[in-house]
Amino acid sequence: MKSKQADEIDEVYANEGLSNNYNKEREKDEKKAEKVLEKKVAKAEDYNKDAAVLEDARLSISADRLRRYEVSLPFDNISLGAFFDILISIEEKDSNGKGEGYFTYEQLVASMATNNFWRDALKDRNTPTSKLILHSDFAAEG
Repeated sequence: MKSKQADEIDEVYANEGLSNNYNKEREKDEKKAEKVLEKKVAKAEDYNKDAAVLEDARLSISADRLRRYEVSLPFDNISLGAFFDILISIEEKDSNGKGEGYFTYEQLVASMATNNFWRDALKDRNTPTSKLILHSDFAAEG
């Protein structure tokens, strides 16, 4: 016959065994959950990659169309920022130095005199560029 102490020791070992089994099952469940999560992450990453590729393709198509349009323009679209800065610099100013929102054709011709392309494009009011700039759609209101 076993002693009470031996029974307690057996019970502890039995509980440890159950605990070990529980821990093993829990570890298996955690590993399964990790694998499921990894698969979900992989799917999400694949989706994001696919979406990025599609978005890149759309941007590329849009960029190609934009570039073809820019090339078809009779002027360098990239230089428009610098051109805008020139227009701001020749803009008519009020007595406080605030821009009035317009410039004169003569001011534009004078500011572009050192640029061969613009000098030729603005040599008189009958060039296509001059006609465009002087068109009523671009005239100052008021």
